[in-house]
Amino acid sequence: MMMGIDQVPAGIASPPGVGNRVARRHVSIAEPASNGQDHDPGELNRSESLVLMPGRVVGLVGPPGFGLTRLGLSMVGEYAAAGPVVCVDVRGWLSPTAAWEAGVPADRLVLVRAKDPVQWAKVVAVVLEGVGSVYAEVPSDVPEAHIRRLAAISRRSKTPLVLRPVRGRLPPGTVQLTVTPETLQWEGVAQGYGRLTQRRLLLSASGKVMRGMTTMIEVEDDGTNTLHMVPGLATAATRHANG
Repeated sequence: MMMGIDQVPAGIASPPGVGNRVARRHVSIAEPASNGQDHDPGELNRSESLVLMPGRVVGLVGPPGFGLTRLGLSMVGEYAAAGPVVCVDVRGWLSPTAAWEAGVPADRLVLVRAKDPVQWAKVVAVVLEGVGSVYAEVPSDVPEAHIRRLAAISRRSKTPLVLRPVRGRLPPGTVQLTVTPETLQWEGVAQGYGRLTQRRLLLSASGKVMRGMTTMIEVEDDGTNTLHMVPGLATAATRHANG
């Protein structure tokens, strides 16, 4: 079932706005201010690696709870000006509010529920033609051939595609960038007291975008409009990447 979120379903609160005109909340991957200092080229490469490019296919691989959904939604939200942002929900967990808070404008969001692997592949293939970007959870039992075909459609149509498998990994060679979580740290609470202020995600990025290297990327998320890159992390030793 396809559902346009400009008509908000009953029981779901609209984001801040006046009447039917919804205020856009913009979330982007940004680096901290440099205070006039030059950027380290390594830092700049890490930042650019999390920016979607036309036809780029990104895989977010890892268990729930590491902030990968928010990361993926913020990435596809950058393309809202180019057309609708389609989010394909397999588990039934994806909330329109989460997309709004990640920066996807409500009048650009299309949420699709597609649990069956065959239906899922057909839906994603259709929406890749003529939309701004696609964030798609991937059923655990979908054939590899379907995923490879969708990656090819994304590259041909120049539509950015973020794939989030609900279990396991993606077939080798289907994505240009694979992002996996390493650690998650919540800050602001000590010995059971305090207030959560932010979380730090330590991610590893590998694939063709990283030129054969696996690079560690740290992102700060304080729940506001921007996911901040943390500078100064060392790059892991060069190795061949699967994705």
